[in-house]
Amino acid sequence: MAYRVEILAAAQKDIRALRKPDQRRVVDVIEALGSDPRPQGCKKLRGLESLYRIRLGQYRIIYTVSDTKTIVLALRVRHCRDVYDHLQDLNRHVRDIQALLDKTLDQP
Repeated sequence: MAYRVEILAAAQKDIRALRKPDQRRVVDVIEALGSDPRPQGCKKLRGLESLYRIRLGQYRIIYTVSDTKTIVLALRVRHCRDVYDHLQDLNRHVRDIQALLDKTLDQP
């Protein structure tokens, strides 16, 4: 089953801040989540509701998956030393983000 992949504005900004070769690698990995939202090597983040991470060299891609709506939402892309600093804040908004997605996807 193919999932729709969306990249939040914050993640897009993170990607634009990377070097060009790294940008392409990150986008390729995020797009591949459409065919396999939980690939080998992904890890569910402990203590955080439905957040996953993928390692890509020095970078981490943080994302969430909605199996009911078949959508993958990329939330952040950061260097490994920075990515975990604000995850608790992000976690508080995951439910709101998913509710907004559900509402948006249910509209005709």
